[in-house]
Amino acid sequence: MGIDAKWELAILATVHGFYQKLLRDYFAGEMPIPAGLDTHELANRNQESERTLESMQRWLQLLDMAITPAMVRCALTAEADPEMAEGLLRYYARKPEPSELDRDKTDLIATFL
Repeated sequence: MGIDAKWELAILATVHGFYQKLLRDYFAGEMPIPAGLDTHELANRNQESERTLESMQRWLQLLDMAITPAMVRCALTAEADPEMAEGLLRYYARKPEPSELDRDKTDLIATFL
């Protein structure tokens, strides 16, 4: 069963935006983003979806190590977008090898929703 790369990339872009906001708030400044993975470039991608998807997956693996369950809990306030939380839940539920921290984050998101 193949995956729809554009749909998967849309989910990963949602997670990426959430992570960037968390890290921007935590470090009080912008974090560097690998070339080709910023929001503007992702919105304009038509062809290289598979390669971009692989790059985004690797980048999010790195960011997963920086984002703690406590950071996720603090970010999921009444003002948080439920569609963003749904994208996060899809991301964590579909991870091929989730960690214990991923499970904690998934529980927090499911509770929020």
